[in-house]
Amino acid sequence: MSTSSETNPFMVDIPLIERRGKIQPGTGFSMREWTEMAVNSKKPTMRTFSRGEIERHNKRGDMWMVIKGRVYDVTLFGSYHPGGEDVLLPCAGKDATLMYNKYHPWVAVEAMMGNFCIGTFDPRLTYEAPPPYSISAPKSSFSMKKAVPEKVPKIPYTKGELLTPEMVAGRNTESECWVTLHGKAYDITNFLDKHPGGDQILLKYAGKDASIEFDRYHSVSARMQLPEYYIGDMVKPTSLTPNFLSSTAPSYGARGRGKLEGPRSKLTLKLLSKDDISHDTALFKMKAPEDMSVPLCGHIKIFDKTGSTRSYTPIKDGQELHFIVKNYQRGLSAFIHGLEAGDEVGVSPPIAPPAFSIEGITQFVVMAAGTGIAPFIKLLTLLKDEPELSGWFIVSNKTRADILLGDFLSLPNLKVRHHITQEDAPAEPGFVTGRVDSSCAEFLPTPTAATLSFVCGTPSFNDHGKVLLEKIGFQDVVVLA
Repeated sequence: MSTSSETNPFMVDIPLIERRGKIQPGTGFSMREWTEMAVNSKKPTMRTFSRGEIERHNKRGDMWMVIKGRVYDVTLFGSYHPGGEDVLLPCAGKDATLMYNKYHPWVAVEAMMGNFCIGTFDPRLTYEAPPPYSISAPKSSFSMKKAVPEKVPKIPYTKGELLTPEMVAGRNTESECWVTLHGKAYDITNFLDKHPGGDQILLKYAGKDASIEFDRYHSVSARMQLPEYYIGDMVKPTSLTPNFLSSTAPSYGARGRGKLEGPRSKLTLKLLSKDDISHDTALFKMKAPEDMSVPLCGHIKIFDKTGSTRSYTPIKDGQELHFIVKNYQRGLSAFIHGLEAGDEVGVSPPIAPPAFSIEGITQFVVMAAGTGIAPFIKLLTLLKDEPELSGWFIVSNKTRADILLGDFLSLPNLKVRHHITQEDAPAEPGFVTGRVDSSCAEFLPTPTAATLSFVCGTPSFNDHGKVLLEKIGFQDVVVLA
């Protein structure tokens, strides 16, 4: 095949890159982690780009490329690419369609890159300087306590060398604030006073990995600002460290049930106690090997000796994790209920929920069934701490005795409607006999742009609840499996 650069210098010349071998990814940088992040990150606002605009993004820390007419931001993908980041650099700022078709003809690029597709390429457009990108999210209405930086030794850094977590950890103050995102370090000191959500929320992650929070709350337009603050690449971790167990860690494993294998399954929790809280549900208190912080509406996978897994959200995290587990007399629930004090159980690191943002949100709507209320314990705590916010919870249980977290559901800014499905509901305000149906529209608030809605229960409950909320007018319903 003749080289394409002779006629089109924008098209990558195939002989530029030799056939690459695979590089063993560091922990948290497998293609599984990438795919999950690409699917769950916030969708960008699509637009059409000219060749000139694309060519500007042609270096490490700022890479775009065109594949089959679509423009992809591959800046973060370099840390996950099986062939390494170096093999992507010759394609940065260019049309890589020929390269992609040569080495990956069986891979659907749209599925692999997910929400990192930022638009389309139109070769007919003349180059004009693009308008500056800015984060359009409104200022946060939430109060933030002033972050007090932990005293960490400052390790010298020489420009061009790979950075370690310890180097970044020592830059955790207002005068020098660094963070890491997906294996890359950024100096955001000069961005603190520009952040739409305020500087304190950034200082909370100063010196730490903020990958999950960044992906959850920001679109591609925010990622386009990263090259200005890029310092260098991080040393890839070879094992799990406390940094990767925090709420800002990359998410591990696929959602839902399945197998969890490899180094991600090496963490263990020790059962401290088991307390029955209903006829078929118990509270399990477990000791964690490290301080494990679970993101809002996130979860942890617990797996049995065969490797089968199920996701559970602790109602308390940190050094101790507390789980509410209903016994279905089979599968993971039966395995957990069979544990005794002192037994150890394998778990995954904390896993982030599907991407959503609470920036500018003043109303929360939740539809939950049974133990599906557990993922919202932190949301209930937020409602308790922020009285200007409002919540509407529709909770479905078989009997009144099955209602969980009743104490948390008594807040002045929270309205609750209990559906009792297998006995007559008590003749009290807030109780309804029967399954959740379209009558819930009378109870719920008028949907607005400042409303965020969730559904969590069995697969059939989630499907039904999502359809109901969408018919009422709620958009972008977050479904927690």
